[in-house]
Amino acid sequence: MYKLFGYGLKGIPYINRLKRRVFYAVVITVVALNIFISFSLNLRSLTNEKIFNSFIVADLQNNLNQDKKNEIEKYILGLNGVRSVRFMDKFESFKNLQNELNISIPESSNPLTDSLIISVKDPALLGQIQETVEAREEVKEVYKDESYLKQSKEQGFITSIAQIGSGVFSFFIALITIIIFNFGVAIEFLNNANTGLDYAENIRKSKIRNLLSFTMSTVIGTLIFFNIYVLFRKYVSHAKFDSSMLSLKEIILWHLGAIAILNLLVWLIPANVGRIEYAEEEDDDDDEFYEDEEEDGDYDDFEDDED
Repeated sequence: MYKLFGYGLKGIPYINRLKRRVFYAVVITVVALNIFISFSLNLRSLTNEKIFNSFIVADLQNNLNQDKKNEIEKYILGLNGVRSVRFMDKFESFKNLQNELNISIPESSNPLTDSLIISVKDPALLGQIQETVEAREEVKEVYKDESYLKQSKEQGFITSIAQIGSGVFSFFIALITIIIFNFGVAIEFLNNANTGLDYAENIRKSKIRNLLSFTMSTVIGTLIFFNIYVLFRKYVSHAKFDSSMLSLKEIILWHLGAIAILNLLVWLIPANVGRIEYAEEEDDDDDEFYEDEEEDGDYDDFEDDED
């Protein structure tokens, strides 16, 4: 079986087994690549919109009617740097206070007022937005939780580091995937070593024969990841974590784009099979053959002289 290797024959079990291993390896690396991409996307979403928002709280005056409350809420939402505004009535605030202090107080003793939770896009804009909101007559007081802001910045920094790490891992996994593809090309290249093809033509044809299987393996790996992601997201939703994962619709274009770029690189970049110089080895064998003939000829001449 092994003696047939190198003559371009098809259906040899040993060669097919090697090619299947390359195919499975690409599927696995593509699944891993998609996992790191989704991890980075969810971290970015978590940082920007879910947990690590910077916010200030504006307590409203007691004598405001609903129209005034809607007006001030709309005004604040239009300020530069404001991400969102959420109205919280005094009963909700009072309930949150009781839960935080773990005590029970009659609602008739509620000293709180209605308030607005103002989420900002950049912590650096907090001071400016606070001054602007405080200048409104509808606002009684504006304050910010310094300890929360400090914790938010620290968590945001850690998340940014995790995003960078995820991006680096994604790059190296993509590089490993390309190397595995070139390994598959090398298998085909060696199998065609004795078919009369020159070095460059052999590489070109070996790459072409592996392109379709590579694309199929990346598609299969991506589809496997999508199924894993949907199941894991469903588990997270049922577990009722503080933050939910992005939906498949929100990440699918990023993943398809990454896989398309990976395939484009593989299709466009010339294959590299390393320093396999089978042609030179054949020339060396020919030289050795001619040297052996010359030695045999000299030996025959020597025998003739003795006769």
